[in-house]
Amino acid sequence: MQAYRDLEHEGFVEIRHGTGSFVRELAPGRKARERSRQARALVRRLLTDARRIGVSPADLQGAFDAEMGVKAP
Repeated sequence: MQAYRDLEHEGFVEIRHGTGSFVRELAPGRKARERSRQARALVRRLLTDARRIGVSPADLQGAFDAEMGVKAP
């Protein structure tokens, strides 16, 4: 239940006692900020994992570019 309260506090859901929980429609600017926040969190986790297993930033960038279809100069 705490997770639902957290989501309500962050503005993602609305809890209506007696009827349930409902996902709120986010304003376009809020959606963009949330996507950006999630992308940064994802990158932080990726960098942490890469450091832990010894992948260099250059190797990580190369792998990222290859997966994204970026041609090497």
